[in-house]
Amino acid sequence: MDLPLEATLRQSAESAPSEIVAAYLFGSRARGTARPSSDVDLAVLLRSRPVGRLSSVAREFEASV
Repeated sequence: MDLPLEATLRQSAESAPSEIVAAYLFGSRARGTARPSSDVDLAVLLRSRPVGRLSSVAREFEASV
């Protein structure tokens, strides 16, 4: 994984909403084989599944990266 991305993800995790238990980076960025046009594959484990809150948690996290 590239260092600027790792630093950004760590910083975002520290300020993540309390619903987020863990975040898993996978794909080319995690393997270190990403190209400039590669996206970021991120799986997020939530404490519960609050349907109304799920999209806002995703937006908050996306805005922080």
